[in-house]
Amino acid sequence: MKTLIRLFVFSFCVFLYLTVAGQTNTEWLVSEGDTTQGDKPEYELIVMLLGYETYMATQLPMEYYSENYYKLWNQRYVVEWNIRFHLGPRRDLFENEIFYNPFTNYGIELEYSLYHFFRFFEDKYNLTLVYRGR
Repeated sequence: MKTLIRLFVFSFCVFLYLTVAGQTNTEWLVSEGDTTQGDKPEYELIVMLLGYETYMATQLPMEYYSENYYKLWNQRYVVEWNIRFHLGPRRDLFENEIFYNPFTNYGIELEYSLYHFFRFFEDKYNLTLVYRGR
């Protein structure tokens, strides 16, 4: 199980690094749709963690919140994730740093998936990454 988590976190970090660096030539990780001049690239987040798809099926629809809502929460989650990667007590869960560029338009689908990945991670490991006032 730890190996699967490590693989996922590593894959996730590689994905974010490649998208921030502008390199999207790994077919298994980033799916960039047909683009012509003037079109924006499309990004896809692939989560390889057991239970994530079932968790996603129980969540509110993507349109319930705005893209800006998801983006703002993702920024907070990524900052906290990276702090725990560098200084946290349970570093076995935070094995890789996440390179997330808040100025890149990833699209609502990716922002929604990333937001719910963090929520799933909190629920699965009974951790609070970002205090939400619950």
